[in-house]
Amino acid sequence: MLHIKDLHEKIIYCTVLVRTEKAGGSGTVIASIEHDDEWLSYILTNYHVIDDAVSKAKKWDPNVGREIETEVRAPVDIGFYRYRRMSVLDRTDSRRADIVAYDKPGDVALLEMVSGAPPEYIATMLPRDQIKDLRMGMGLIACGCSMGHKPLLSPQGMLSSLDERIENLHYWMSSTSIIFGNSGGGMYLRDSGQYIGIPSRLDVAAMGFSAQALPFLNYFIPIPRLYDLLDDWEYQFIYDPEQSYAECAKRRKEKQDELQRAWERRWRRERELAQGGGVADNEPTEETHAVTDEYLKSLRNYRRPSSTN
Repeated sequence: MLHIKDLHEKIIYCTVLVRTEKAGGSGTVIASIEHDDEWLSYILTNYHVIDDAVSKAKKWDPNVGREIETEVRAPVDIGFYRYRRMSVLDRTDSRRADIVAYDKPGDVALLEMVSGAPPEYIATMLPRDQIKDLRMGMGLIACGCSMGHKPLLSPQGMLSSLDERIENLHYWMSSTSIIFGNSGGGMYLRDSGQYIGIPSRLDVAAMGFSAQALPFLNYFIPIPRLYDLLDDWEYQFIYDPEQSYAECAKRRKEKQDELQRAWERRWRRERELAQGGGVADNEPTEETHAVTDEYLKSLRNYRRPSSTN
C-alpha cells in the first residue's frame, strides 16, 4: 500500500486537465526530456478528449492542380495543479500542448508540451517485462479530473479482467470507480503507484427510457497497447533510455518521406487517368495501391501539427 506522500507524488501530481474549445478530460505526464535548451514533456490521453482539436481543411496543391483535404491540429490547454501542505490547492498553471500523434480507432493521443523547465512529477510506467506478472484481483487506483474537478483519486478497486475485447481492440477491466472526466487519466497499481493504462469506457445499463452509467464496470486501455503505439509512432525514447530523441525523430522523418512519396505516386496516377492516359511505366499497380493504402493508414499521424499559437 502506498504511503500518503507517494499517492500525491506518483499519482495525483502527475495528472493534468486537458481542454479543447469544446471538450475536456484528463491526461497523464509520462516523460520529459531536454532538447535544444528546452524541455519537451509528453502527456498521454484519450483521442476522444481532444477529438474536436483535429479537423480537416481544403488547401490548393500545385502538384496535382486542385484542392486537397489536409489535416489541422489545434493546440490544446493543459492544466497543472499546485498544492501547499501537500493537499490544499494553491494555484493552477495553464500550458499549451501540441497533438503529435494519435490513434483514433484505438482512442489514444500523445501530446507534446515545450517549456523552460520539466514538470516536477512524472508517472512511472510499468516496465514491459513486468506486465506478465499482472493478475486479476490486484489492487488498482484511478486518478483523473472527474466531472472537470481538479485531479481526484477514485475509490480503490481491483483488476477485474485482462482479456476484454471492444470493437476488436484489447482492453482491461477494473472495479475502480470512474466517471465522466476521468477519460484520459491514469490507472495505477495500488501497491507500487505504477501507471498501467488509460481509463476510457464505462458499462451502461438501460433503465426504461434512460441509461445508467456503471462506474465500477469500466474499461481502460492497457499498457501493452500504449507501448505498441509509442513504438509505431517512433517515440521509444519516452520509455527506453537507450533510444535517443534524435534517433526516433530521424525514423519519424523517414516515415513522413515515405508517406509523401506514396501520395505523389497516387497524385501522378490520378492526373494521368484524368487526362485519359494509361498507367505509365513504373507507376503503381493495384497491388501497390493496396500497400500504399496501408502506408496512409499507419503513417498519417506522423505529420507535425498545425499550431495557431
